[in-house]
Amino acid sequence: FLICPYHFWTFDLDGRCKGAPEMQHAEGFSRRETGLSSFRSEVWHGFIFVTFSSLVAPVAQLYAHMGDKLAELELEKLEIVTSLDWDSPFNWKVIVENFAECYHHCGAHIKTFEPMFPAKTCWSEPEHPHYTVAHLPLVQSLADEVRKGESSVRSFVDFPNMAPDHKLDWYVYVGFPTFLLFVAPDRVYWYRILPEGPGRVKLMTTMMVHPDAKQQPDYEQKLAAEVELLKTFHLEDMEVCVAVQKGMEAGSFAGGRLSHLEMP
Repeated sequence: FLICPYHFWTFDLDGRCKGAPEMQHAEGFSRRETGLSSFRSEVWHGFIFVTFSSLVAPVAQLYAHMGDKLAELELEKLEIVTSLDWDSPFNWKVIVENFAECYHHCGAHIKTFEPMFPAKTCWSEPEHPHYTVAHLPLVQSLADEVRKGESSVRSFVDFPNMAPDHKLDWYVYVGFPTFLLFVAPDRVYWYRILPEGPGRVKLMTTMMVHPDAKQQPDYEQKLAAEVELLKTFHLEDMEVCVAVQKGMEAGSFAGGRLSHLEMP
């Protein structure tokens, strides 16, 4: 049960009031008529979704086809192994749009992602009603390593049920509006977004792996290296997202033309 530290009222996990000390003299008070606010929630592939709306369709319906694509990862079995907090001075849509496209690999990520999956070879599936999927094919040399079972860009245990040909691409999923997953064959990056106003967002970048990865003898060293990579490529994104926000606030701002690589 839940205990409020202010006056020590207690509540069941469903929000019903269990106890309210010294309320016996409050005229007309009834614990049965007192409780916490309730909100719709839903567990989908291990993630908990909450909505204030009574009208929106269930997540399982909205993300149905995306769930089919993600099923082989068994997301509900993965464990978060790192979590980084970022206080971000830009609108939440800036990071979502940045996350969804690979065009900026040739600029912002020229040293990190462009050598692995060049912008020009990345592509997006036709837009689905409630999500987008971008494919990031590995360059030929790295793809050949994967086919041989030896890959310099994989640190952890591959997802056991992932199809072999799916390991030749990395994937970017954006479930509208703010469910962001960056998928590799051995890890998933999950971005948690909490808008705090039109010009600021609290962002948490997490990395999830299969539990068996922790049994690797050099797991701690590999984890440390992958955390540094996460910091590096996210700082590259932070720099351009902050700049985009400043540009949007300029008096001369006007939206520019988009590349076919920015389809999402």
